[in-house]
Order: sequence, then structure tokens, then C-alpha cells
Amino acid sequence: VQRILNSRVMKYYAALTAFSIAGGYQCYQKNFIERFGLPDLEPGEAVWIEQALPSEVAAFYAERVGLNWDAVETSLERSGERTQTQQIR
Repeated sequence: VQRILNSRVMKYYAALTAFSIAGGYQCYQKNFIERFGLPDLEPGEAVWIEQALPSEVAAFYAERVGLNWDAVETSLERSGERTQTQQIR
């Protein structure tokens, strides 16, 4: 779960549901974060997620929930999000 919540897809979702406050910071409200759904995983997928690169985890999640991953990446790049995701293990 942590790998998905720390993914660029979560960053994209948060950017869509949060609102900006002074200084350009985003305010995340609990009721919007609670709506971020996690898919049921097939046997072995949780193990794969633990070992996969962050970009692979984000692409997996996006595909699983029906998001266009290329569109998500483009949106994040336009908003100034780094194009290089640090590997979190």
C-alpha cells in the first residue's frame, strides 16, 4: 500500500483534489484522500510491487484503475513535478 500511496499517481490525484493555500502549498483534506481507491491485488502482485521501480508501480496502478499513464505523466510535468522519480525501497 505504501508504494502506491507514495507513487506519482497519488501525487496526480492529490493535485486534482487539493486546493492551494498561501505560498503555493497544497492543502490535502482527509475526505478526498479517503476516496483514493486501492485495487484488489492478485497473488504475487504485492511481492512484485515491493520489488518494482516507483515508475513501474505508478504505471501498474494507473492501468489497473483505468487511468491513461501518459496523460498523468504529461500533467505532472506541466505542473512542474520532476520527471525523474526517486527510487523508494
